[in-house]
Amino acid sequence: MKKELFIEQLSKRGLNHDEIENSILSIESLESYLIEQNDQIDEPSESVLNQYMRKLIADNRNDLKEILALARYYYSIDNQAIYIYFTGILGGIGVIESIKKRLLEESGQEICDLVFNQLDLPPLGSPIEDIPVFTKKFMNHLKRYVDDGVYQKILAGNNHQLPKEAMFGEKEAYELSESFDDYLLERHERKVVELERHMKENKIWFEQQITQPVIDFVKSNQEVLSGVRKGNKLYVTKIPYDTANFLNATSTEMQNYYVCHCPFVRKSLLNDGNNIPPEWCYCSAGFAKFPFEVILDRELDITLLETPLKGDRLCRFEIDLGNMSGIKIK
Repeated sequence: MKKELFIEQLSKRGLNHDEIENSILSIESLESYLIEQNDQIDEPSESVLNQYMRKLIADNRNDLKEILALARYYYSIDNQAIYIYFTGILGGIGVIESIKKRLLEESGQEICDLVFNQLDLPPLGSPIEDIPVFTKKFMNHLKRYVDDGVYQKILAGNNHQLPKEAMFGEKEAYELSESFDDYLLERHERKVVELERHMKENKIWFEQQITQPVIDFVKSNQEVLSGVRKGNKLYVTKIPYDTANFLNATSTEMQNYYVCHCPFVRKSLLNDGNNIPPEWCYCSAGFAKFPFEVILDRELDITLLETPLKGDRLCRFEIDLGNMSGIKIK
């Protein structure tokens, strides 16, 4: 273990002495397990990490602090691939609980019980290869007990629980622009500059490494990291989860895998036997529309257009802006 680097990173994050000591214990525990498995702490294999995460769950040690310590260690030693492994595991925190709350509010206790009875939620820390089985069962229950329009609306909420305050900078940028279209163009240009900075500094941008082909891909399509308005419809395309590998993929299966952000379904794209209903991606739609709901001060309807769960190359959505009242248009 590269202890000094780890302590330095934790200190920068403002952790106190006890928190740092507990984090070190977490890494020492992982290191001991990896030695038993003839693996290395700084370059562990994903299969052995999956075994370890299942062991944490079995031992009731799969709490958030434990998993965060593991993620932070690999960030501190600049092992980007393993850091991304852990961010993927943590990416679904609170999503199902939020959907359950919205279902209860929208459809009542009886329907909520019908959907969730006999469903075991994936424990925190579950390897993402273990989760699609749950997702398929959950979607089959939703489709059986809840009308299409209702469950799609429930899935398309802010189930990632993003704070509105995080979007206030974008709201201010819109308010300072001459029109919504100008804002969308400026936003796209600004995001490209952000990616260029991350590439220059060799920093992870969210869960991915940025290369020049990644930047060129984003530059070529304003829908990516922004949007394009046509009449009262806004079209947005999600940037792939791992754009560099997506661009280099030599098969449709691998393209679909690298485009998908969602820990609840991503591994299923390597095994089409799971057949998860594509409507699950309304959850991703909710994530895509939320910034524009904050920017425009209104709830927006959204339609799923493309998803790798249907074999499409990208994730693409159509957001209905309504009657355009109050939206700045040239």
